[in-house]
Amino acid sequence: MNQEWSRRSVLAWVALSCNCTQAGAERKTALADALTSYLPRTLEALENGVIDEGMAAKVFEATACASQEVAREVDARLKFENKNSASLRRMVNTLLMRVDPEGYEARRQAKTAARMLEIRHGDHGSSTLFAELPSDRAQAIYAACDRDALERSAKAMSAPWINFEWMRWWSDAWVASAVVNRRRRSSSTSICRP
Repeated sequence: MNQEWSRRSVLAWVALSCNCTQAGAERKTALADALTSYLPRTLEALENGVIDEGMAAKVFEATACASQEVAREVDARLKFENKNSASLRRMVNTLLMRVDPEGYEARRQAKTAARMLEIRHGDHGSSTLFAELPSDRAQAIYAACDRDALERSAKAMSAPWINFEWMRWWSDAWVASAVVNRRRRSSSTSICRP
């Protein structure tokens, strides 16, 4: 019980002093714990001004799925020169694949098994489609939609008499049929596994 109160008071103090929410304070304390325990090179780069807190958080988030030993080895191999946060995250992911290929494959298979597709119906007849897919499939769907939209746009420019409302409906229907697994649920939010 004492340890829980101590943790809560630390989180409250961090939230107050950093002017952030309780969740933000939890993220900051988890980052501080990781930097001081198993990410020493990232901490050194942060202290020397080579990276900022956001970039250190990218390293922490990318290595949080691995064991501390693997994260420590990835941290030892990191190079921080001339990196933005996106390229640093890609480098960490690449190093994770090299350092722990079996763990990476297990995490990839778990993410593939947990894939999902969700539709959220919005106002005025619009909906938002969320998909958690393997990268190759997501890129293929995006490329197909983009290619189809470009073809339809080119046809519309060459034939101005085309009904644009019909074309917009057709492209929406094509995306929905290409992605959705045609299983319907009774609620307004449906989740299915593609």
